[in-house]
Amino acid sequence: MNGIANEFSTVSNRHPADLQGGIDSVDEPSVVTRYWHMIWRRKLLFFAVVIAALVVAILTTLVQTPIFTATATLEISRQSANIVKVDELQPEVSSVDQEFYQTQYALLESEALIDRVAKQLDLANDPPFIRAFGIEAGGGFFTATNDPKAEEEMVTRQIREVLVRNVTIAPMRGSRIVEVNFSSPDPDLSARIANAWIEAFIASNFDRKLESTAFATKFLQGQLGELRGRLEDSERNLVQYANQNRIITLNSGAGKDEASVSGGTIADANLASLNRAYATARAARIAAESRLRAGSPVTGAQNQALNELRRERARLAAEYANMLNAFEPEYPQARALNSEISQIDQAIAAEESRSLESLQRAYNSARDEEDRLREAVSELEERNLDERRLGIQYNIYQREVATNRELYDGLLQRFKEIGLAAGIGPNNIAIVDRARAPENPSSPNLANNILIGLVLGMLGGAACIALVEQLDRKVRNPGDLEQITTYPLLGAIPAIDDPSMAHWGDPKSVLFEAYMSVQTTLRLATESGAPKSLMLTSTGPGEGKSMSCLSLARALRSSGRTVVVVDADLRRPSVHSKLEIENTAGLSEYLAGQTTWQTLLRNSEVGGISIITAGTIPPNPTELLSGHRFEELIAELGQVFDHVLIDSPPLLGLADAPLIAEKTAASIYVIEANNAASQDIRNGLARLSRNAQRIIGVVLTKYEPEGGPLGYGAYAYEYGYGESSSK
Repeated sequence: MNGIANEFSTVSNRHPADLQGGIDSVDEPSVVTRYWHMIWRRKLLFFAVVIAALVVAILTTLVQTPIFTATATLEISRQSANIVKVDELQPEVSSVDQEFYQTQYALLESEALIDRVAKQLDLANDPPFIRAFGIEAGGGFFTATNDPKAEEEMVTRQIREVLVRNVTIAPMRGSRIVEVNFSSPDPDLSARIANAWIEAFIASNFDRKLESTAFATKFLQGQLGELRGRLEDSERNLVQYANQNRIITLNSGAGKDEASVSGGTIADANLASLNRAYATARAARIAAESRLRAGSPVTGAQNQALNELRRERARLAAEYANMLNAFEPEYPQARALNSEISQIDQAIAAEESRSLESLQRAYNSARDEEDRLREAVSELEERNLDERRLGIQYNIYQREVATNRELYDGLLQRFKEIGLAAGIGPNNIAIVDRARAPENPSSPNLANNILIGLVLGMLGGAACIALVEQLDRKVRNPGDLEQITTYPLLGAIPAIDDPSMAHWGDPKSVLFEAYMSVQTTLRLATESGAPKSLMLTSTGPGEGKSMSCLSLARALRSSGRTVVVVDADLRRPSVHSKLEIENTAGLSEYLAGQTTWQTLLRNSEVGGISIITAGTIPPNPTELLSGHRFEELIAELGQVFDHVLIDSPPLLGLADAPLIAEKTAASIYVIEANNAASQDIRNGLARLSRNAQRIIGVVLTKYEPEGGPLGYGAYAYEYGYGESSSK
């Protein structure tokens, strides 16, 4: 037992990738390839589902009533009502147009429009409509009642359902064109309803505009009445305030600010006039004062008499000076001239005195006029200031009047525009093409139905295959083993047409090549080569474990090793029958202590291997296999032979295989393709690993490569001996 444990410790330390070094494998197929293999494997089911779908599609086409679809085309333009003419309150964005058109599409399918079409065409009493959709008053489509109103409502509801079911609104992407399609068994009826549909939509659009205009007119009438009263009240308050405070304007226009309002009163005009007179008087007073202060401002231009006196004195003074050159001052003529000069001087002085008195009077008069005007201006300024203080409230009244008048005039203008637009406003919906009675039915379409049936059949076939594959969890290829176990795959043995033992010893046979690959992998299992003692078991009977045991022994023997095969299946032994040898005495006799193993050895005619058959079937195989003689047999055979191969019973339901596995160095689990279920394989491996924990790998038997029409498959053992070929 220690030797077996040491040998298996070496096996357990080997990586699974190392154990598969001798397997003829290729890359894992893609998901598409695997699904193709599934379909190819169950192609009969797939084609059956496809053909059934095609038959259903053809029969459905033949039994369906022909349906005719009529199409009417509309153009819907973007148009927004602007009742109060408030522009650019919100920026224009593309989503506004989208909302508008989506609203129009919804209106085309609204119940109100459907009821309008039904009422316009009187469909409840329309014989073609009733025949086309199988409507029978009082029965059939409708249920007769004793209440006429309830029956009418039921008829209306059913007609609405028919129209909703058969109308289709199809906007043309990227345009303002909308198609209204209606389908029915009667082509004329389809065209008539489609045309009535677009006409009812245009009429309902007009009605909505009229309703909107009527509402706006009523609203504006109320607003105009309210504004008219406010305007009259504000004008009345303005006049009353002006009368109470004696504010008189020179014009009837109302200013927009305080300056323009106050400048239009009589007080403002009087103040301006007095200011101009006061400025003139002040200038006159300053001029008179200047002349007065000058002392002798009188000139010849101002006083002709004074000017004549001064010229006469100058002349006399000149004569007197000339006379003094010839005569003395006492000369009588000289004294006479001097006397005249003195008289003229007196006259000049008297004239200048009168002139100064005149200047003084003029100055006094100018000063008095200035003082009078100053007092008048002061009085008017006080009055003007009073009017300005009163003008604040006056301006408030006046601005209120102006604001009310502007609002009233604006609403009055809009009211007139709405009244005009109500009769001649443009419609944003136009008919592009009216519907015509179709000549050919739109459904059923045989080609489309066949195509749909083909697609649905293929999808249904694939779904059925997927369901069957999901329910059928059998192992079919090496790739499936990776999903249920982590133990390495030692080899995949292809299925052969001849189930007899005719090929097991032929070095040129496919089986021999496959098991040679398995023994090559086993040689890499430990540092010393293949395990000395090896048990082969399976999930259930008939999976090829006995054939695998003999074939593996033949492959080991061909490599120069001595091999003995022990048939430990004491319940249903099969090694002797496959080799066509007697089973008179065997393992059961040895375990019962009736003989020695040397007397039980048989030599195979093919392959040179030694055989110990099972012997007589005992009543208690488990007790015999659990005894010490079986362990001693394996140890003694291991001293004589290089390899001891044990063909054990199946795992599930029996305790024999775990007992045998405890006494061997390693175990090989044989799995038949397309036979054992995944869950049974997991349970068998789990049971074996709990008792022995010496599973070296698995062998897949009776494997049929899923190449189908795509290739040769994952294993190509068919490539063997024979004449060369150009293929």
